[in-house]
Amino acid sequence: MSIAFAEKPDSEANVEILRVARQIQHLAHFLSQGPAFSGVVLTEDDLRTARDLNPVTRITSHRRLSELEFPREWVEDDGALAIALHDWREQVEGMKQSNSHATEEEPDQVADIPTEADIKVDSDVSFLSYSMKREAHWVEKTKELEKKLRQSEQEKQSAIQYNLKLQLEVEALQRKAQSLYQALFDPDNRIHEANVMAKVKLHGEIRQLEKLLDAANSKNESLVKKNKDLESCNKGLITENEELVKIQELESSNKDLVTENGALVEENRDIDSDNGYLIATSKDLLTKIALARDAAKSYKDLMNRNAALADTNKRLEESLKKIVTDAKCSLRSVS
Repeated sequence: MSIAFAEKPDSEANVEILRVARQIQHLAHFLSQGPAFSGVVLTEDDLRTARDLNPVTRITSHRRLSELEFPREWVEDDGALAIALHDWREQVEGMKQSNSHATEEEPDQVADIPTEADIKVDSDVSFLSYSMKREAHWVEKTKELEKKLRQSEQEKQSAIQYNLKLQLEVEALQRKAQSLYQALFDPDNRIHEANVMAKVKLHGEIRQLEKLLDAANSKNESLVKKNKDLESCNKGLITENEELVKIQELESSNKDLVTENGALVEENRDIDSDNGYLIATSKDLLTKIALARDAAKSYKDLMNRNAALADTNKRLEESLKKIVTDAKCSLRSVS
C-alpha cells in the first residue's frame, strides 16, 4: 500500500485502499481497547462505522434469538441468554466510553494528517493481532458463560428432579392420608354400605354353596353304593384276571419250550448231518487202512524178494570172481 501511495497518491484505487485500511484500524482499535493509531483520524462517523462493523454489536442488536449461532441451552433458556447479552452490552458501552475519553484527551493526535512515513509504519503492523486477541478474549468469556450455564442447567435439572420426587412423595402421602381418613372416619358411609353389601353377597353365596353341598352329598351316597357293587364285581374280575394271568404265563412258558424244542430239533439235525459226514469219513479211513495193510504186506513180500535177489547177486558175484580168476590163471599158464 505504501509503494502504491508513493507512486500515485491521488489515484482512486489508493483512496479506496486507505479507506478500507482505516476501517480495519478502527475495528481493531475498537475491539482491542488499545490506543489510537498514529496518522488516523477517529471521528464520530468512523467510530459509528467501526461499531456497525463490530460483530458483537450486530449480534446484540439482532431481534430473533433463534437465528443467532449461540449454544442451544442459551437459546432455550431466554434468561441466561439475556444475561449474557446484557454483559456484552455493558462491555461494549465501556469500550465506547474509553474510546471517547481517549479521543478527548488526545485531540492533537486525532487531528493529525497521515503522511507517507506513517502509512509505511502502519502497513507493517499486523491488524489481525488485535482482532485475534479480542476474539480470544470473547472466546474465553463465552466458554466461562457456557460453563456457568451448564452448571446452572445441571443444578436446575437436579432441583427439578428433586422437586418431582418430593411432589410424588407428597402425593403418595396425601393418598395414604386420604385412605386412612376414609378408613377411620368413613364420612360418606361408603365402607359401611360396602360391608353390608359384601355380607349380603356372602350370605347368598353361602346358601348356594349349602345347596350345592347337599346335592353333592346325595350324589356321593349314590356313588358309594355304586362303588360297593363295583367292588364286588371287581373281586370276581380280579380272580378271573389272576387265572388269566396264570394261563398267560403258562402259554408264555409253553411258547418258550416250543422255541427251545425247535432249537434242539435243529441242533439234532445238525448233529445227524455231522454224524453222516463222520460215518462217511470213517468208511473212507477204513478202506484206506485196508489198502495200507495190503500195501504193507506187498512191501514185505517185495523186501523178502529183494533179500533173495541180493543173496543171488552175491553168489553170482562170487561165481564171476572165481570165473575171472580162473580165466586169468589160464591165460597166464598159456603164456
